[in-house]
Amino acid sequence: MAILTVALSLMTFALSADSNADPPTTGQCGDDMHWTFYPDQSRLVIEGAGKMYDYSIGDEKWGRNLDDSESSVSVEISEGVTGVGKYAFSGCEALKTVTIPDTVTYIGQYAFFNCNILNRIVIPYSVEFLGNDAFGILQFCDINGKKLSTEATDLHGYIYKRNTDNYLQALPPEVCTVSFVDTGGTSLAESMNTGNDGKLSDLPEAT
Repeated sequence: MAILTVALSLMTFALSADSNADPPTTGQCGDDMHWTFYPDQSRLVIEGAGKMYDYSIGDEKWGRNLDDSESSVSVEISEGVTGVGKYAFSGCEALKTVTIPDTVTYIGQYAFFNCNILNRIVIPYSVEFLGNDAFGILQFCDINGKKLSTEATDLHGYIYKRNTDNYLQALPPEVCTVSFVDTGGTSLAESMNTGNDGKLSDLPEAT
């Protein structure tokens, strides 16, 4: 009985603590798209389909949750989003990391302008267009430290992380081993290594 009383007390305390936590906030950012900010995780998730709205300088965005330079927020853009709107994250001084899915083909002008603490960004191969000054004064470089232009064909396909020179430097994709499972036939190779681009150089022969 005493154990049950203690357990109930702990549950009541936990529920009380949860009730004091800031609840998620949400809003619309496209015709079929919405955002949710989770304050306890400092995380903004964008979900839906299609292109984000275009914004202008001074527009209220993301419930002002990315405006505080003393904060550090990660942004996750989910599969189905096809475009990042103009000025979408411009001036979002709390934006530290952002992941862009391979459904995005378009990043509008000034989309990440003045995101001064941006430390990590993934730009997939699917991105075909970058608007003027999409990343403002941010400087990108390849895996060897050579500066890159801001053309989509130069930037896409890599994960970038801020280096000691304060540039966003491309990281080489992980090299991993792919093992083959018996699916009714056999292979002459039990496993193969991917190259530095993350792809198999050739496929195994099957019998």
